[in-house]
Amino acid sequence: MLRAFIVDDEPLLVEDIRGRLERHFKGEVQVVGVATTLEEAQKRIDRLCPNLLFLDVHLDQGTAFDLLEALEHDAFEIIFVTAYDNNAIRAIKVGALDYILKPIDDDEFHVAVQKVLTLENPKGPVKDLGPVADAFFNRREIKKLVFKTVDDVFILDKDAILYCESEGNYSTIHTLEQNKIMVSKNLKKLEEELPAETFIRCHQSYIVNKTHVRKYSNRGFLELVNNSKVPVSVRKREETLKQLFGA
Repeated sequence: MLRAFIVDDEPLLVEDIRGRLERHFKGEVQVVGVATTLEEAQKRIDRLCPNLLFLDVHLDQGTAFDLLEALEHDAFEIIFVTAYDNNAIRAIKVGALDYILKPIDDDEFHVAVQKVLTLENPKGPVKDLGPVADAFFNRREIKKLVFKTVDDVFILDKDAILYCESEGNYSTIHTLEQNKIMVSKNLKKLEEELPAETFIRCHQSYIVNKTHVRKYSNRGFLELVNNSKVPVSVRKREETLKQLFGA
């Protein structure tokens, strides 16, 4: 059984979430504690050791990411509860975390909880996600990206990525250090999470970091700074060249 903890500075929302869990997931999810302040949440979570957090993004004393940085206990999954716009949601999705928009939709709530219940080995959160998410909340340029693989979590500077390649339902990230990182997201999903001002979808199967493009060949490919060659499809040629060279 999942041991859930609810953190929100709106007491009515805390009770709303508790009620939904009792109605839909009785016998599967037990609410072991709640908190309405950051300080209260930190103390209780470290003491009660839940394995599922319902976490409001913005708290009176700071953000959810301040709380994550402060916790000693980190063996849990997170469902964010947020009223933030799409930029904030993108930050959350970077770390492969789930979220529910306020006001809470019953179907959306059910899907999010069911997703956690299907996990065989829930893992802890990405503590370095805080600066990434804050970059979106404060509308600063995002510099760090977080990627989860089957076994590891990678935190990469966006400039460390050369290009991304489709592998069916997976994608391979090629880095400047000549590493290959396979993530369990298709290229369309990955494209949504990469900053559009830096990355270009130049082909159905490729996304390229435009800061690492050395030249375009009339034979239909981009040559990168490490001499890698990335194809450009006929359909995407005009838009790719426009973004790269203003052509």
